[in-house]
Amino acid sequence: MKRKTMLFSIVILVISMILTPAFASQTYTVQYGDTLGRIGDYFGIDYLKIAEDNDISNVNLIFVGQKLFIDTGENDSPTDQYDQPHENGQVTVEEYVFELSDQDLDLTVRDATGTNGAVSAANPVASKIGLEILKQGGNAFDASVGMAFAMSLLEPHASGLGGGGFAIVHIEEDNQQLFYDYGNAAPKAFTRELYRRLPDDNPPAGVAAIVPGAVSGWLKIQEDHGLLELEEVLRPVIYMAENGFEITPALYATWFDSYETIIAHEETAKVFTDGGLSYFEGQTFKNQDYADVLHKIIAEGVEGFYGGEVAEKIVSSVRAEGGVMTLEDLANYEVEVREPVNTTYRGHKVVSAAPSSRGGAAIMESLNMAELYDVEAMGHNTSETLNLWAEIFKLATIDSYNYLGDIDNYQKYTDPLTSKEYAKTRAALIDLDNPALIATKGYPDEESASTTHLVATDQYGNAVSMTNTLGHYFGSGITVSDCGFLLNDHAYNFSETVWPINFPNEGKRARSTMSPVIVFDEDGDFMAAIGTPGGATIVGINAMLVSGLIDFGMDIQDIINAPRIYQDYVGSLEMEESFDLNTIEELKDIGHKVWVHGVYGGAQGIVYDKLTNTFRAGADFRRDGKALAY
Repeated sequence: MKRKTMLFSIVILVISMILTPAFASQTYTVQYGDTLGRIGDYFGIDYLKIAEDNDISNVNLIFVGQKLFIDTGENDSPTDQYDQPHENGQVTVEEYVFELSDQDLDLTVRDATGTNGAVSAANPVASKIGLEILKQGGNAFDASVGMAFAMSLLEPHASGLGGGGFAIVHIEEDNQQLFYDYGNAAPKAFTRELYRRLPDDNPPAGVAAIVPGAVSGWLKIQEDHGLLELEEVLRPVIYMAENGFEITPALYATWFDSYETIIAHEETAKVFTDGGLSYFEGQTFKNQDYADVLHKIIAEGVEGFYGGEVAEKIVSSVRAEGGVMTLEDLANYEVEVREPVNTTYRGHKVVSAAPSSRGGAAIMESLNMAELYDVEAMGHNTSETLNLWAEIFKLATIDSYNYLGDIDNYQKYTDPLTSKEYAKTRAALIDLDNPALIATKGYPDEESASTTHLVATDQYGNAVSMTNTLGHYFGSGITVSDCGFLLNDHAYNFSETVWPINFPNEGKRARSTMSPVIVFDEDGDFMAAIGTPGGATIVGINAMLVSGLIDFGMDIQDIINAPRIYQDYVGSLEMEESFDLNTIEELKDIGHKVWVHGVYGGAQGIVYDKLTNTFRAGADFRRDGKALAY
């Protein structure tokens, strides 16, 4: 018996090296039996069979630090020194607990400062999960992926497993920046004829749901650059899904406003209503189906989502509502890893998303034009500066619609659009005394502002800026059967008769304005990670965030709090309600047709001060944004 026990202990000790840092400096005792089986399921190893084959019974497992020991109750047990109480193998089980303090959830404070790392997301629980991942030994890549999966639970109407997105990552060790394109892609059978069948209002048909890229993208980022095991990254997310979180005022308002979309789909109503009634502020929301899917992803990786039971449920849910997605479409999805677009702005390198984003190059073109003017002398958010930005955004927007989409030879278009020489020719068209009306045939493809952004930095100098989306709020409205997540409606982002570069085609990614940004100082060192949701407004918001940092040296929270504008290539200059009346009237006097309403975006940002080795993080009050640092 002693020899067999030692053999079993060796097996367990070898395997234990993959156990999580969450066990560090703590002791967990679990009983042989059901818990042993569940731990085995967690790692895909049949511990119970090993114990049975070696004639072991009444076994306790004890986690000490990051090591796992066997206790059979023998005097020579390797765990006797820890004096763990047991009687006939009966012990107390300590479960993993993810704790949230009032301070973590306090939205009266949005910003944070620290010297080891920082995170910011559109929900305080997601930010807390990101911070805990950093504290447990993870890096910015681990934290960003954990927050992304968390936002799929906490803000499921805006992003999630059934959607896609873009990320810019900075790897400090190699001083390398990469663009991860995990945008949603058209199924093989999706055609321009099907595009024409998309309804003009909710609830959209199943044909609106195209192949989701989020899970593939997040897992690749974590696999390529993360330090932790996936189960460590997802454990707090699973805990929140199983134990629940409190509905915030912002979440309640969004779900209440989307009630008709929710109840139009049986599975969506089952998951996102309380017995058919809208969830109210303060209620607890749980999603066991979502937790179960995460367990599958931990056990099986990408195949746990793009193959097997989950994939079958995705396809059946889509096709039941008229969609054309197949198992082959899911199995064939691949993440694209490319060089990001870049330029310099007053000596600072700025990088952002390449196509299939149209936003990154448009931001570069906007900054290149703004660099030709003394923006600092004009003043922050003055009518003079806003007038300039409005005219810049018209030019950059029309270029992005005409030349940018999901194309293999994207440099053919992005290189000219992001060049300093081209910016001079475009800026020559600007007459600040006479706002232009830029007209062209047709109208841009539809894009929703229902998206989310998050950022993460770490003690190693790495940084991630990530934007994720379902398309419109609640996407297609389709919740995958027994899986607890929604599917996107990104088919709307294609074009039908104009913008040929964005016509739908087999496997083609629907283009998006999403454009996460990373900024470097004049020495080439990491300076900031920023970004925002907001659909077509993303280009302008991000460009003005960069300007706030570089032209005016503003604190990141102040820049995020500042009021914003949106200007398409044609139409009114749209302004947030918080602008003062004098500025609005001055813009009208210049010749702008002004429309004042609502708010735009939901920005997050982190700035690094290398002189003080300090991270300064900010979050947007326009959503449930919260920054944390340590």
